[in-house]
Amino acid sequence: PEARRELTSLRAAMKKKVGVQELEQEAKKASAGGAADGAGDSPFAGMFGDQQAMKERARGARERRLAEELNSKREAGNTAHRVGDYASAQRHYTEALKLDPKATGLLLNRAAARLMLEDYVGCHEDCQKAVELQPDLAKAYVRGAKSLQLQGNFGGAEELLEKGLERVSRSDRTELETQLRGARAALQSLRRGGG
Repeated sequence: PEARRELTSLRAAMKKKVGVQELEQEAKKASAGGAADGAGDSPFAGMFGDQQAMKERARGARERRLAEELNSKREAGNTAHRVGDYASAQRHYTEALKLDPKATGLLLNRAAARLMLEDYVGCHEDCQKAVELQPDLAKAYVRGAKSLQLQGNFGGAEELLEKGLERVSRSDRTELETQLRGARAALQSLRRGGG
């Protein structure tokens, strides 16, 4: 609409036989001195607005669409997980992670779905990635250790939990300590030949 108004104004000015130089001066005034990319040198300067502002608006619109798509995939995964459709949950979380591969919450959600699908290796990989991205994330240690325990790797679970105890906040240590006691008890049982 604004471009159409300016074009109409230019046509009207031409009908009045205004000189090109005067048109250019008016265009420069309208675009507040012209854009930095030289667009102010044209009689159509400012017709489409400031180029930098247009790029920022476009980037903002792309970011909003990406955030909406990411949220939609996350919610679809959460809904599938709540109803026990862990394969769909894993698929939705994977799609969301393609949009934001560093989202630790999505990694942990996918790890939970993989745990339920008995994909213990995939669960552990997601937890490891989450720990790399956010070393104080208690759930990553707990789920990762659980996946190792379910694979029979109690020593690896113990090691992961000990590492977690060094990095998580005091308030998050209780669950790690409880799981660590369980991993140590299982290790002792194995060493005694009980399992």
